[in-house]
Amino acid sequence: MLEAIRKRSGSIVVKVLLVFLIMSFGAWGVGDYINTGVGTGSVAKVGEVDITQYEFNNEMQREMNRLRGYFGGSLDAEMARNIGLPKQVLARMMRSALFLEVARDLGIVIDDELVTQEIRSIPAFNGLTGQFDKSAFLMTIANAGFSEQMYVRLVRDDLKRSSLVDSLNGGTVGSLYMSRLLNEYRNETRSMEYFKINDSRFGDAPTPSDVEISTYHNDNQDQFMAPEYRSVSYITFSASDFAEVSAVSEQEILDAYENRKASFVSLGRRQVLQSIYSDEATAIKAVDMINQGRDFAETANELTGAAADSLDLGWVTRDDMLSQDIADVLFATGIGETSQPVNSMLGWHVFKVIDAQEETIQEFAEVREGLREDVALENAIDTLFDQANKLDDELGSGATLEEAAQVLGLIVKRMDSVDRNAADRSGAIITDLPANNFVSTAFATPEGTDSALIETDDSAYFVLRVNSIDAPALRPVDTVRNSIIGAIKAKYRREQARIVAQQAIDSLNVSTAMTTVMAQYGDGAQVGLIEALKRDGSGIPADLPKNLADAVFEKTIGKATMVRSTDGYVVAHLTAINEVNSSNTDPSAVDKIQFELTQAMRFDIFEQLARSLEQRTTFNVNENTLRQAF
Repeated sequence: MLEAIRKRSGSIVVKVLLVFLIMSFGAWGVGDYINTGVGTGSVAKVGEVDITQYEFNNEMQREMNRLRGYFGGSLDAEMARNIGLPKQVLARMMRSALFLEVARDLGIVIDDELVTQEIRSIPAFNGLTGQFDKSAFLMTIANAGFSEQMYVRLVRDDLKRSSLVDSLNGGTVGSLYMSRLLNEYRNETRSMEYFKINDSRFGDAPTPSDVEISTYHNDNQDQFMAPEYRSVSYITFSASDFAEVSAVSEQEILDAYENRKASFVSLGRRQVLQSIYSDEATAIKAVDMINQGRDFAETANELTGAAADSLDLGWVTRDDMLSQDIADVLFATGIGETSQPVNSMLGWHVFKVIDAQEETIQEFAEVREGLREDVALENAIDTLFDQANKLDDELGSGATLEEAAQVLGLIVKRMDSVDRNAADRSGAIITDLPANNFVSTAFATPEGTDSALIETDDSAYFVLRVNSIDAPALRPVDTVRNSIIGAIKAKYRREQARIVAQQAIDSLNVSTAMTTVMAQYGDGAQVGLIEALKRDGSGIPADLPKNLADAVFEKTIGKATMVRSTDGYVVAHLTAINEVNSSNTDPSAVDKIQFELTQAMRFDIFEQLARSLEQRTTFNVNENTLRQAF
């Protein structure tokens, strides 16, 4: 939700939020301000502003929810601590509190009207009509973890901070002269001709001797290292292990069907175009025009000025409609037909139905067996938790995995070797791991010790013990001999390709024609042409390396260069330099660069202000409370 809000480029809230998100706290760090004098209810204090455990926990949960998708949905509290997320979140909150403290000291006050205007202007809170919708607002902020009171305070505080920051930025504008120079620099292009010398044309590489093999193995040990492996014993169990499908009664299945009946109903939907007219007469006129063959969008545009893309409501259900009357009219309209006008507080609605899907209900017989399994799993959850508690108690009393498993009737499994990529010694990926974070847990657990009992995302638990650790080691020559020979031969072919490429460059640099060079050093390939290569690499074909631009822009007309590609060398010959004159280009290009310069200058001013304020403000972090809070 916040991402959608922050896309509003003109919003004063967005400008400040972006600054706070982009700015790093690393320049001064949380760790430098640890002080046990902070109140026990506060994680940190910035001047007179407290950051409470409640506020910190809420922000942590929102950040974890935002990041969970990047971790395959398995980001838990332990992983968050391992990557330092609590301190990153606290750092951001402290930077935000710093500017709020200064705004308060300066007496900046934001009235309710300005807060209301700001919230109502955010597109994420608009309903189907394109206007602010209170229900959409409440639902959207709730999904992001905010109450209405919390979100209003967030907006008010951001407006205070933005008033402070914008007061510094009012007269800050990037230089037009510099913008033009940068535009000419960025958009200047090069024209070039090129060809490739592939390694594969030098296929008759000699077989290396035993001495060469041994020397290469010794000089390139990093290529032949075995990774760290860990031997792990573990116990894992899930709700499905205790689920007794046959024990589920018919009545339990029927009850489950009734309780979940709504989930088996696919609501009827209509794909709809909607136009809204100010009075009934105009709406009737529109329907008549459409029924006489006029296009729905053209009619709406002619009578109201509405753009075609504003008419498309997409797929809607009855619940999406403003009233029952409107829903009844819409769902009584056939595919391809135009409805009669229907009134609401917004005006007179006219609909055109593009497509329709009727309501469907999955009958009990269709879902009976699936429900039986679901009920069995639900019934097994209590057994799962009970077993987890018993296992935790056994291990807590000093029992080994084997002893605890014997008492509880569980099975201890063993994994003789696993690396950080979840592969065994043969390089095969181990696919039957208990959970996504099983390997990371194994590599975070010291040798000879047990991990914590960890709950997974699919109603299961695991606990593991690291039996032994095999440190990374150089593989013996005999076990990687073929790989070494292959590497030496590949190196030989690369070197031969480089030598030929250099000879081609030497010829081109003395004004030899590309066709002559190709005849001598090419292998039958066609000469490639690039007419407009930019410094940023745009204009380079997908099969060429991007650093070709850097190499070519260092050369003068008529000179050649080469860069390494994945399978050979690219020889490039510069044929023209195409300069840019800003006075003859689209002014919007210069305007865009001037905007970038302005933003960069404002960012620098903001950073200078932040550093100055940091030196004048007292910062305290209660490390004990921080650990307790998360």
